Amino acid sequence: EPDEQTVVTFAYTLTLSEESLGYGRLAKYEDVLSLSHAYPTLSVYQEGVWLEDFPPELGDPLVAETSLFEVVISAPKDWQVITTGQTLGQTLTRNRQRLSISTGPVRDFYLAATLEFNEVNKQVGETTVRVFAPEKFSQVATSVLETTAKALTLFSDLYTPYPYKEFDIVAIPVDAGGIEYPGVIVITSGLLANSFGRLGSVVVHEVAHQWSFNLVGSDQINSPWLDESLTQYLTWRFQKEANSEFITGFERYWQELREASPDMPIGLPVAAYDERSYRGIVYGKGLFFFKALAEEIGQENFDEALRSYFETYTWRFVSAGELEGWLERSCTCELSMLFDEWVGK
Repeated sequence: EPDEQTVVTFAYTLTLSEESLGYGRLAKYEDVLSLSHAYPTLSVYQEGVWLEDFPPELGDPLVAETSLFEVVISAPKDWQVITTGQTLGQTLTRNRQRLSISTGPVRDFYLAATLEFNEVNKQVGETTVRVFAPEKFSQVATSVLETTAKALTLFSDLYTPYPYKEFDIVAIPVDAGGIEYPGVIVITSGLLANSFGRLGSVVVHEVAHQWSFNLVGSDQINSPWLDESLTQYLTWRFQKEANSEFITGFERYWQELREASPDMPIGLPVAAYDERSYRGIVYGKGLFFFKALAEEIGQENFDEALRSYFETYTWRFVSAGELEGWLERSCTCELSMLFDEWVGK
């Protein structure tokens, strides 16, 4: 019942394949371990219903309220362990290490372990930013570090401050370009060998998820646009402020993907799209939906509406109706026609 407590204790063993499954989120490679969604997660209770949908292979599988984590990790001594949260204690023996990790409110706990990765770091306000990558990518890792620092600063200034003392980026061979976790983002190491244009955009997108996914949560299975479309807009907002010479190419790329996709609303469940239309509609068309909202309300007013949205709904779980209602109250205007046209009924 509400306000009551319980304790659940269980033990299990997880056996990992060396194949890259589900974007490589949960995988063991030659010198990398990626442990995401490696534990049972509490279901979300929203509007009188438990959200129990089994996630499709496409998109993000996690739908979660915030939790506090206390984690103890035992690992070989020579492995670098990168996690959500902060390391509060470390005990070393001849061959092993024991780490005590604690988090603030987060929607997920992620762990990566690597061998012989280089670390570059930078202080951004009260947050230590660290990038872990193979030594041969040390120069581009520094560029990733600088871009991450700019994105954290801009989003904190425009919307609401980044809530943690650490932020980590780890480059490992996952199938997706980038994957977000609270306080940690994963970048596929294949991008580090390419031009920085796409890599920089992926980095900013995953940083933006610290606001749209973690700070304010939503149903990523049935309403992925609430997360991904808004994150795409935040990425565009960064480019507009910090990298204006890149904005035309950024818009053209997503417009072309949108035009190459079927004419579908952005508000469908993940399962309604295939891989091509998911990117073209939820990411591409979704970006232009939020741009249309900003044009309708005015850029300054829209920035303020999003600032108050992130502040008000921090650590909460929102629905499409709540976002629409919030924006209408913020602008004292009617937005239902825009929402019906782009999101669908």
